[in-house]
Amino acid sequence: MRRLRRPVALLALLVALVGGAVPAPAYVTLANGDFDQHYVYRDVGSTFLTGAWSATYQIWIISDRAARFQTYLSSGPSTFTGGNDYMVTFDGDGGVSNNMAVGAEGVDTYSTVLPSVGSWMQHGWKHTAGAGSTWDHTFYYQLQTNTNNVVRNSSADFTWPAGNRLIVSNNFWNPDAEGTNGRFRCVKIFSAALSAVDLQTESGSCPAVTAAGIANLWAQWKLCTTLTDSSGNGRDLSANGTNSFTDDGCSARPLFRQAEPLTGAGGGGSFFKDPLQ
Repeated sequence: MRRLRRPVALLALLVALVGGAVPAPAYVTLANGDFDQHYVYRDVGSTFLTGAWSATYQIWIISDRAARFQTYLSSGPSTFTGGNDYMVTFDGDGGVSNNMAVGAEGVDTYSTVLPSVGSWMQHGWKHTAGAGSTWDHTFYYQLQTNTNNVVRNSSADFTWPAGNRLIVSNNFWNPDAEGTNGRFRCVKIFSAALSAVDLQTESGSCPAVTAAGIANLWAQWKLCTTLTDSSGNGRDLSANGTNSFTDDGCSARPLFRQAEPLTGAGGGGSFFKDPLQ
């Protein structure tokens, strides 16, 4: 009889995890139309990360302003120089392409994929040594399903200016025209270039969950109710313009769930891991 009751308990657990009782996820909305400058940021200056580093975040595009660039994550100065003092993940304005892309050292490299509108996407980015004396900027634009990516190779490592600003949902050099009309949550910066597998895992969680992510966590912004850095490193964000929080107590669910084997006497089947809890 004990073995007969176990499937019932497992079914109840699965229903609780994936059924209608799942709360709406927490996030911050940064609604940018033409000439708006709504974003969250941290002034990081010339001492921001160089060498290998990486990032993950979750994004929901409310509307794709196809005639405008939409910036997701950026670091750089208030004046665009086209040098090695900025990085950006974004989608295009339709001039060259409207696809998702990565930019650094004056060159944009486009993927073959349009941004999804009206659903959560998981993104990852990393900066690591390339062939010879070059550097690779790798943008993973579909981590909710795969590790497909686009790479921009540049000749030099970053040299950040004194006025360098790290921004979510916009950029510093053209903020009144290139912001994203979207929602953001679970932004993390790592002081090392995590593997593609680790970035995919991290992108599905607000807290750092991989060994490499935990060991190299530079900042962690859940963006549930505040702009506080929950890593304990004290790197809180500031707001420019308007930001609107949608909160469920920060119990946002993962965008993909990982099936893991059950263990224990009489076990079998699988359960769903929820890394955002």
